[in-house]
Amino acid sequence: MNRLTSCLLLLLPLWCAGQSLSLDDCYQLARKNFPTIKKQALLQQSTRYSIENAGRSWLPQLSVSGQATYQTDVTRIPIAMPGMPELSKDQYRLQGEVTQTVYDGGISKNQKALLKTGEALQLQQIEVSFQAVKERVAQLFFSSLLLAAQLKQQEIYSANIATSLEKAKAAEKNGTVAPSSVTELKAEQMKAAMANAEIRSDQKAVQEMLALLIGAPVTDALIPPAPQHVDLDILRPELQVFELQKKNVAIQEKALITGWTPKIAAFVQAGYGRPALNVLKNSFDAFAIGGIRFSFPLGSLYTYQNNKKILELNRSELEADKETFILNTKTALAKEANAIEKYTALLQQDDTIIALRTQVTRSSLAQLENGVVTTHEYITQLNAEHLAKQIKNLHQVQLLNAQVNYQTISGH
Repeated sequence: MNRLTSCLLLLLPLWCAGQSLSLDDCYQLARKNFPTIKKQALLQQSTRYSIENAGRSWLPQLSVSGQATYQTDVTRIPIAMPGMPELSKDQYRLQGEVTQTVYDGGISKNQKALLKTGEALQLQQIEVSFQAVKERVAQLFFSSLLLAAQLKQQEIYSANIATSLEKAKAAEKNGTVAPSSVTELKAEQMKAAMANAEIRSDQKAVQEMLALLIGAPVTDALIPPAPQHVDLDILRPELQVFELQKKNVAIQEKALITGWTPKIAAFVQAGYGRPALNVLKNSFDAFAIGGIRFSFPLGSLYTYQNNKKILELNRSELEADKETFILNTKTALAKEANAIEKYTALLQQDDTIIALRTQVTRSSLAQLENGVVTTHEYITQLNAEHLAKQIKNLHQVQLLNAQVNYQTISGH
């Protein structure tokens, strides 16, 4: 069992490296590998601590203070009274106070609301930043698909050249084909091999870049996505950012009111000093006092109207930014919709062109074998068929890419 487990552990990386990847798989892996996504948990934890701190403003608040003073004069009674001591000019006091908020005018409630909205806004902005990563992943994914399709077609082309070369060599031995025909086919074979090497090099570079983004090895086993359904509604994360920003402005408007609402708190003071509460007693003594404090700060009313107008302007700016974003998004969607329509029409024409080119190439091959056309003429027709198939591969990938781009741009 231990040997079997060891073998499986050794084979696991090989299996993982060779497993197929879909575009959705790449999105999920890129999300896990995106460093900024890791900030979400930290942000949520930080917000939780801040909300707890805002709630602790309702806990009893303890303060301790003390003072020692010397004054030039003290309170005196202008009537001589036996036994009345003269107050000392040096006085001392040490006291502690416990304050309990009874009503804070909604300050802590608004603080919590602002913290929650701020957290949601930052989390959504992370989603917005990931949008660019998705677009980059899709671009590399389809580049790899296109190169794979081109390589497959190039290999078919190379096989056709190799077959023709073998036939030409046999015909040369029989004296029915000139040596120049064999030489020309050899040159075309070398040209095809160079094209294969170039495509493989480009494919390797694209796969390495995609692997860095998703944090996983990428092979040729990429699964092309199914034809995408085009959704007309826009669900981009930026729209949620605009809504959260407007919600934040609304909370700030409520916070303006809390600046001049009354505040009520209960308090208890206790201390020790000279003099204590009885200022006519010139000795150290303990003292205590309790009661209710009421404050009504009206200074914020001076700036209330201007601050409210500023927030209204902010709301108008957000609405203008949102409309601009929607307009730009619709423009980008219209571009992709036209691309989808174009590539769909081109693919229908590609099938017709490939069928005609294949028919011409077969006829040219038969004529070459019968000595009617030259090798150069046959290669020209074979290249035309090869190019038509490569163009179809390009249009197929471009159609899928346009469909996925439409979905990405619309936020689906």
